[in-house]
Formats: sequence, C-alpha cells, structure tokens
Amino acid sequence: MCERFWTGPSAASTSINVIANVDGTTLTLRSNSAFAPTSVNLGAQNLSSTIGAFKALSSLFAAQAMINTVLGNLGADTRTLNYQDEFISKLTDATNEGLGAIVDADMAKESAKLQALQVQQQLSVQTLGIANQRPQTLLSLFRG
Repeated sequence: MCERFWTGPSAASTSINVIANVDGTTLTLRSNSAFAPTSVNLGAQNLSSTIGAFKALSSLFAAQAMINTVLGNLGADTRTLNYQDEFISKLTDATNEGLGAIVDADMAKESAKLQALQVQQQLSVQTLGIANQRPQTLLSLFRG
C-alpha cells in the first residue's frame, strides 16, 4: 500500500500581489496552501473491510477535489498572468510608438523651420541682387 498520497505546500505559503495596471491596482495570485491537506495516509486504513475501503476512497475523493481546486486556481492565475503580460507588452509598444511619433513630430517641426530659414536666405540674396542692380540701371539711363 501507499503510505503517502500527496503532500501539500508548506504552511508558510502566501498569496502574491503584483501591480496590474498603470494606476497601481494590484492583482492577487492565490496561495493554494489553504486547500491542501498536509498528507493523505492510506497506510493506516484497513482496506479489507467495506468501511475501511470506503474511508480510503472518501479520502482519495477529498484529495482529488482539493487537487482539482488547486489546479483550477493555478490555471486561472496563469491565464491572468498571461493577460497581464500581453497588456504590458501592448502598453510598451504603444509607449514606444507614441514616443516615436513625438520625436518624428519634433523632427518635422525643425525641418519646416530649416526650410523656412533657407527660403528667407534665398529671398534675401535675391533682394540684395536686385538692390545692387538698381544703381547700374539708373547710371545706364544717364549714359545714353
């Protein structure tokens, strides 16, 4: 016969809180030590009698129910953590994209300023050229 069927986690197990959102709300990952018996001992059961076999079977069903509860909790917590991981990944991507857009907008703004300054410079050169040609034009009128 089997002396021990299952040994649960230590009594010191506690739930864990992790940050779940940017506003600081937390997500609790449950400790399953409250559901687990310390052990199911079948060695002390007398399986030769109907009552002893029934007690052993009842202990097994109780342990199975606790294991199913723990597995359900672990599955739900795992799924919650996967959703949280996906959320953080999308938040990181959105932040990086937003920062990239801000940098791109700043670059476009500075590029527009540079183009405006270049146009002003070209217009100034043309204006000086026209202004320098006027005295020559006037002198040519008086020469003729």
